[in-house]
Amino acid sequence: MKPLIIAGPTASGKSVLALSLAKALNGEIINADSGQLYQELPILSAMPEGDLQGVPHHLYGVLTYNEHSSAGWWRERVIPLIDTIQKRHHYPIIVGGTGLYFKALLKGIRDIPPIPNEVRFIIRKRFASLGKERFWQDLLLLDPLAEHYIKSTDSQRMQRAYEVKLATQHSLFSWPHMAEGISAFVIKIAPPRAELYTACDKRFETFLERGAIDEVQALLRSKFSSEILSTLQTIGFHELHQYIMGKCSLEEAISASKAHTRHYAKRQDTWFKHQIEANCLIPYTIASETLNRAQHYIVQTLLTLQL
Repeated sequence: MKPLIIAGPTASGKSVLALSLAKALNGEIINADSGQLYQELPILSAMPEGDLQGVPHHLYGVLTYNEHSSAGWWRERVIPLIDTIQKRHHYPIIVGGTGLYFKALLKGIRDIPPIPNEVRFIIRKRFASLGKERFWQDLLLLDPLAEHYIKSTDSQRMQRAYEVKLATQHSLFSWPHMAEGISAFVIKIAPPRAELYTACDKRFETFLERGAIDEVQALLRSKFSSEILSTLQTIGFHELHQYIMGKCSLEEAISASKAHTRHYAKRQDTWFKHQIEANCLIPYTIASETLNRAQHYIVQTLLTLQL
């Protein structure tokens, strides 16, 4: 029972497909979305909720914003979880949009010691203060190897490289790999851009209908410090925060959130095209009218490969 991976950009219908396949194949679902690890913004992070139809879901809402996760943290928990699910004779179905998690699982990961939270907060604050271009220049001065391994547009990797060099005095790119990757059946959803962007816009409207503004207000009233909240990367939080503070209209906040969602989906789609090889490619978003077609194609491909 080789693990199934469902990868793709935000709003492409990954969770719907995962639930359908889990029911058909007696599977259990493992989260591979960094935002959905945290419990505080379930609406804006599109965390599965409601009727999960008896399908076990793992690693959803297991952290708070006072806690840190990384690709290494996630991988350490997923490897034994896969083994446990397989021993139950169920299919592990790993679904999400955080590309680095999939890369760590499929290709291995570098053996880097844990980075203190205080260092992470310093780096996130510095990035927010300097902006992407100046932060990139600072990173190159601190760790020249970064220029050969990451792009100046990759905010997440830039901050990761900076914190590793600052905390360990060694480059992120000089640590040895601690483990080989695992073998998995990879399903990749890659819709046309126009179709994907329409799905992104509709999804954010659904978030608002489900109470995204109330969710943001509740988080702003919570125990978390302004420093922690300033580092959140969940799209919609900062935009709706600006609206709540009276610094923009609701229409402006919605427009900005939709634009940021589309840009993020485009970056994810580009990353997956170049970084993850698929056994099965779905060239459309998963919705009620396409779900059965996608599931039939995937199951037939699985049966063919097993034979």
